[in-house]
Amino acid sequence: MRLTGGEIIIDFLVRHRIPYLVGIPGHGCLGLVDALKNYEGRIQLLQVRHEQSAVHLADAYYRLTGIPLAVFTSIGPGAMNTVLTCRWTSSVIAPRSRRRNWTTGGFPVG
Repeated sequence: MRLTGGEIIIDFLVRHRIPYLVGIPGHGCLGLVDALKNYEGRIQLLQVRHEQSAVHLADAYYRLTGIPLAVFTSIGPGAMNTVLTCRWTSSVIAPRSRRRNWTTGGFPVG
């Protein structure tokens, strides 16, 4: 069986006992969010209203429990908000984001 990129990432997180995936679903990360349906009950999505909130939540959760969380964001300004928040708060977070892909017609897609 072939796994999608999102399923590979979610499978990795589940195997490493990451309890929550925190972020804002957007066109740059829909594959990741779609993969969650196959792992129901093993990892939960916490949707926040701003990318910086995701970083603060993950940082505080780790500092209080010692358990890391996974933070995701869409491409563009959301990714930059995440990276800058990690830098400003000295969070022990390794942010990753996709680069922008363009299809015929110039519409950005994940």
